[in-house]
Amino acid sequence: MGSSAAQTTAHTLLNLPADIITNILLHADTPKQLLHAIQSHRVFYNVWRNDPFMLRKVVENRIGHDLLPYAAALLESKSLRPGIEHDAVRSLLARLDANVRSGGGCNVRDYRQSDYADMLRTHSTVEILREEVAAEALVAFVREFRLGHPQRASKQENFRIRRALYRFQLMCDLFYVPVKSGTPLYKREITRLFFYRYSPWVNEQMLCVYSYLERKVSEAFDHVAAHNVEWGEMPLSWSGNWCAEDICQIQWNLSRGLDFLVALFRAKTYDERNSMLPMYPPDGVDSDERNPFNVLSYQLTVPFEKFIKLYPEKYLSLDILDPDIDVDLATLPEEDLRVVDDETGPMEPTIADFEQRGFLEKLSQPADGSQDSPLSTPFRLWCRAHAEKHLMDMDVRSIRYNGHVNLLACGYVFWDCDLPQPHDQTSAWDTAMTDRMKALAGAAYMFPRLETTWERENILRSEKQRSSICLAGGSGYWPKPEPGKDYDFSRVRGLSEEEKQRLVERFRMEEAKGIGHVWGGLDTSYGSRA
Repeated sequence: MGSSAAQTTAHTLLNLPADIITNILLHADTPKQLLHAIQSHRVFYNVWRNDPFMLRKVVENRIGHDLLPYAAALLESKSLRPGIEHDAVRSLLARLDANVRSGGGCNVRDYRQSDYADMLRTHSTVEILREEVAAEALVAFVREFRLGHPQRASKQENFRIRRALYRFQLMCDLFYVPVKSGTPLYKREITRLFFYRYSPWVNEQMLCVYSYLERKVSEAFDHVAAHNVEWGEMPLSWSGNWCAEDICQIQWNLSRGLDFLVALFRAKTYDERNSMLPMYPPDGVDSDERNPFNVLSYQLTVPFEKFIKLYPEKYLSLDILDPDIDVDLATLPEEDLRVVDDETGPMEPTIADFEQRGFLEKLSQPADGSQDSPLSTPFRLWCRAHAEKHLMDMDVRSIRYNGHVNLLACGYVFWDCDLPQPHDQTSAWDTAMTDRMKALAGAAYMFPRLETTWERENILRSEKQRSSICLAGGSGYWPKPEPGKDYDFSRVRGLSEEEKQRLVERFRMEEAKGIGHVWGGLDTSYGSRA
């Protein structure tokens, strides 16, 4: 039966026209799938052998016209030394901007076969992350905004997510420069050449992607930091009032590439995650030679440190834009900038004030694409999200700290919905969206970190117990402390039974003294870092 079916399939393939066989190959998702198809039957092999440009055609078909400039730029970025070759970085970004603005894609005809294969692999990784981001964020968006939307993301919504992922990785490749590898472009150049080629709402699409990636890395990091014996001996910042953008280990792992991030997100067990997350970057990458544990946080707050340049100088001003871009909000006539309140007199204008005057539409850039024009849902929702903010308040940290983090978790600038057209309906819609965003801003974060599920005393117990185990020569995994239960050394290595018993006696004695005392000469104050 099986043999007969195989013969029938083979006979069918032999009778298919060559253009259909070619089309099947063009839709391969990865180099591995393409190779499997070529090896599966001679009809595929013959088409492949007779067309030396097949791999290029697969790349162009799979990645698509609109994304090809980003894929080509990302491929080129991997061969640059961004800490030294500043002119090459500028040239790459200029060509990317020209290709995107022209709408003509980009020429990849002269690439090597290995380049095409690399582009396909990268795009496959982007697709994995795009699907995960869309699946999670769209559900949250529909739930929180209560707007009608199909269950699956549309073509242009998926494009926004893909573009944001490509830009995120390009940002890491070009502007993250390890200590020993030189210095990145000056911050204003990063703003001018990278961020201000796009409107603020398109840049926030990348910030939405970053927030998703940061949260997933934080989940894996917290899992290891809460249980790794060696990590317990060091005052790592997995608990307390630390934000992920300030934790160098999280930021460094975020910059290790999309392939690494996919592998990390697929790792679910402690052992898998622990094998992928070093306590600190490898020696010589970003650490001070005099003290390998003195990590240079300026270099390691990547990529968040680069996002700070999204709204530089805390205002949207022409002095950091290209001269040919007509967005001179800082030098508008005084009567246009002045807002008068009946009670308080002149006030600094808000984003809503600029929107009413039509000035925000000037922030739209050719690289945005028609799907992100001032007529789009992302523009309208971005205006609503920032309506009450002043231009001087527009910086990434204030956005993240002032409740905006839940909007980013919804990917609120990714999605399209039916917008009302009559003015009276538009006003009601804007009011409803503003109210929902305020409610989201005042709500608890949708995805709290691990430490919120632990009582503070148990965090202190874990850190102190792991420190004692490490100092005694142990390593491995230490479970969450549960007072009143036996201590579980089953996943701790390097200790004799006698050493374990001594530690048990020590832990019990210290428990009897209370959680607030000095344990074993180690001050507990670092457990409540602020």
